[in-house]
Amino acid sequence: MANVCPIYKSGDKNDVTNYRPISLLTSLSKILEKVVNNQLLKFLEKESLLHDHQFGFRRGRSTEDAVANLVDHVAKKLDSGERCVGVFLDLAKAFDTVSRPILLKKMASYGIQGLALDWFRSYLSDRKQRIGINNTFSELKTIGFGVPQGSVLGPTLFLLYINDLNQISLPNATTFSFADDTAVIFHGHSWEDVVALAELGMRRIATWLQCNLLTLNATKTKYLAFHITERTAPTKTINIKIHQCSRDRAGSPCNCPQLERVSYLKYLGVVLDDRLVWDKQIEAVRGRIRKLTFCFKQLKMIANKDLIRLTYTALVQSILTYCIVVWGGAGVSYMIAAERAQRFVLKITLEFSFKQSQGWWTAVGVEVKRGLESTGLNLQAPAPPQAPSAVLGRAYHCSLPLVYASEEASLTLPDVMIQPFMDSTEKFADAFDCIGFTSVPIWSGLMVTFLLILMLPISICMILDIKTMDRFENSRGKQLSITVSE
Repeated sequence: MANVCPIYKSGDKNDVTNYRPISLLTSLSKILEKVVNNQLLKFLEKESLLHDHQFGFRRGRSTEDAVANLVDHVAKKLDSGERCVGVFLDLAKAFDTVSRPILLKKMASYGIQGLALDWFRSYLSDRKQRIGINNTFSELKTIGFGVPQGSVLGPTLFLLYINDLNQISLPNATTFSFADDTAVIFHGHSWEDVVALAELGMRRIATWLQCNLLTLNATKTKYLAFHITERTAPTKTINIKIHQCSRDRAGSPCNCPQLERVSYLKYLGVVLDDRLVWDKQIEAVRGRIRKLTFCFKQLKMIANKDLIRLTYTALVQSILTYCIVVWGGAGVSYMIAAERAQRFVLKITLEFSFKQSQGWWTAVGVEVKRGLESTGLNLQAPAPPQAPSAVLGRAYHCSLPLVYASEEASLTLPDVMIQPFMDSTEKFADAFDCIGFTSVPIWSGLMVTFLLILMLPISICMILDIKTMDRFENSRGKQLSITVSE
């Protein structure tokens, strides 16, 4: 028996088809399934029974491998001057519509027979489930089809069920699959040839799906017409249909469902575009990173550097590095958007903010060494309320290390110029970015009004010479390195 929890995927939340049913099973059953699944996968890999282009739920294979192989295949065909169309299949409720009798027959054909096959028959029979939402459960129902999502054995059994989809004879076509996420790449010497091959291939795929009681969602199945330049793009609108009629000529008029052509789509978490320039993928990465800005603004006020670094690695770096071997070679004009988004989060995360406190300005959120000894310039005065600190209203240029110190802690800044200035609030704006320091002629503190009145021309010239802070290193290449320790 399983408690099924509906997990929202995408689209209209009021549409039940946009939820994925996940079966919550007992821990004891999962342990047993894990043991059986390891033996089953070892047998399948040893005998090379799974298709080489099936990347789902297999040791040493991932979504990144599937996308990389697909893109490499398309790039090679385009470089050789051929035309390519990629059809991305969408199967409706694939895991939930698996025919168990057909699955058992396929398992027997793969060599799983005797006592082992009887065990799997018992595992799949008389399964019951109920839907649970907010501690409210439906009636218990017996399920006679599908493999349980959320189980350990379910994904492997589905691979066995859909394995021969990759083995269909498709002229001038190659399939790439991650479980039920399947892409079929058709190639030919002209767009007319590719369209004819695609329609023939889709007819054979539709026939296989019908024989295996699986449903192709024609409205969500889309295709890309890959091309390098506008010259190699289709000269006219190309139409690809899933022919279910008895006509031999695919170009004859019929009412068969027609696939939608798009310029880009998401496949296994990566946005593919028909020219492989990756602008849409980088735009998506940039948007996801920018959404984390508020999170890091709040986090740096309450967390130490180690926790912030761990959070950055989990949330930001994981986004940037996912399938970067595929899209990381995009043009600089596109990559700069992702770099700026990363730099923006780093700046928010690692910058020093200064606050005024009873005649002192204080570096907030900076961890420093305790018991640090230095022969450099020491701006220590009577112990301020917070540390490290320096006297309000002064700017310091140090050829020797600059040290902000209190009785308990100190912060050393080697060979830099720091000139904080008041921004008419309780906070001081910092004259540097998160990593690189820039020598910036900014006046500060209590002498601002006096300098503006007496030295206005000089002040204007100094303002015009201000350098931007939105970068990692300045022209002098000076960098700040802070060691954090207890």
